[in-house]
Amino acid sequence: MSGEIEIETGLAGYLEKDTAVVETSRKEWEPEYTALSRLVDIFRRIAQLVEIKDKSLSLPSQLFLVVLNQSYGVASELLRRRTTDAQALMRRAVEAAGVAHRLWKHPETIQVFNESYPDINDDNHPKQFRPSNKYRQEFSSSQLFSGDSSALQTLGSFYELFSVGASHAGLGALAGQRWKDSILALPVRETNRVEIGRTWHNVIIAYWEILRVFFAILKSAIPDGMTAAVEADMKQWFEDYKKTLKDRTPWIPDIHKINL
Repeated sequence: MSGEIEIETGLAGYLEKDTAVVETSRKEWEPEYTALSRLVDIFRRIAQLVEIKDKSLSLPSQLFLVVLNQSYGVASELLRRRTTDAQALMRRAVEAAGVAHRLWKHPETIQVFNESYPDINDDNHPKQFRPSNKYRQEFSSSQLFSGDSSALQTLGSFYELFSVGASHAGLGALAGQRWKDSILALPVRETNRVEIGRTWHNVIIAYWEILRVFFAILKSAIPDGMTAAVEADMKQWFEDYKKTLKDRTPWIPDIHKINL
């Protein structure tokens, strides 16, 4: 098609509306916002409880903090209806969970991870930021999300979704664009309620599966007596969120299945 390109506002206009958009989203998506906030609180509780005594848990614990840190950016973008940006941030969180699990299950890969960028300190090297072939083999997506874990299988599906829809410049990057009256436009914020709702719930379910992975990894580093308390929090959250899913998503297709 031929025509003109249009963007609805400048950066200043976008930022001027930011506070109002966030407040509106918190009201409109209050059940989803509450579910995600409670889930992040469980992550924070685990972070406060973990005592790293086993060296093999050092890198997984660092990756746990990566995941927790990403949640703040993800929530921020969701409230601003920047759904693609939220999913792009999710991709790192999902990958971090897969990497942490592989390091935990296969400690022989720790050295490969630590030496993943052999030329990173050489500013003159043409491949300074290229990972080693060994790292690419050991930490490929097929390696990270394989096995009989339902959580990892679900995260593998999310990894593909977030990669195609939010990280790569393929057809997924064009999905939000619309032609109308010979004008090509792309909203700076998502306006489709189905897409907004789907993204909220995909993010929440992905973070739940990430939590399941990390709880299995870090469970041994939580002091005696506190593990059961965390498990109780997780089960209560799960039961509450199942009700939210039932009430809030009948009109949203393609919601991922949630696992306990």
